[in-house]
Amino acid sequence: MHKVLFGGLLLALAASTASAEFTAVTWLPPDSEPQQSFSSLQALTFRGGGGEQITRNALPIPYNDSMSARGRDDDASSRAYARETYSFTGSELRLDLTNFERTGMSTLESGGNWIFTVSTPTLTVASGFFSVVSKDQPPGVSSGFALAATLQDLTAGVTLFDSYQGNLAPEGTFVVGGLTGQQPTFSGSLTNLLDPQHTYRFAYFFLSSQRGTAGDSSAATGLVMLSAVPEPTSLLMALAGLIAVAGYATARRRTALHALA
Repeated sequence: MHKVLFGGLLLALAASTASAEFTAVTWLPPDSEPQQSFSSLQALTFRGGGGEQITRNALPIPYNDSMSARGRDDDASSRAYARETYSFTGSELRLDLTNFERTGMSTLESGGNWIFTVSTPTLTVASGFFSVVSKDQPPGVSSGFALAATLQDLTAGVTLFDSYQGNLAPEGTFVVGGLTGQQPTFSGSLTNLLDPQHTYRFAYFFLSSQRGTAGDSSAATGLVMLSAVPEPTSLLMALAGLIAVAGYATARRRTALHALA
């Protein structure tokens, strides 16, 4: 019986570790500069205060880190602050826009892309959202926000999906693949089978901005993610392992009940 339990645990463990590996690479397009993965975060104000832009290049996989940027006018009437965290594993590329706050005439932007390959034929699914909430919106203020994401097969020269949504409004929510806002576009599929012989680019863009003259404030959160879907073989292995463990537990309970009878 212990052999059954041990075998079942081994099956479940093998299934949990049997996954495709994402690897960051450098893309060398013909007659052009090499391209690497990067993430960029910008926070700016428009009346003399300026701000900062932070860019990180050649992001590896695995990678876990965060960064923030801020801008502030001299008279403090406009402010901008953003913070985001990254979690790149062998089977997932994930950006969490944990804090996106701005006041007055200011703008926040987050954008970048991951250039990568996969170790085996890999089914992936893309997802994400951007949600903006207005804290103070005086009449006549012109605000806007946008979310974009795309997945390209650089080797084949094709776009697997392209999603864009923008809105001239103080608040709202966009979902990757959705069709809300002014003149949204979406093409392709959020689910794609990737070839280990090809190189891919997964890109994203977030924007929240106000360039009017009156003061306002808003806050936002967002997420964009590309995840590998477990292989059917791995799922079957995990199921077989769990069935073996469950069978062992049931047999132990029956033995215990029989001893008490």
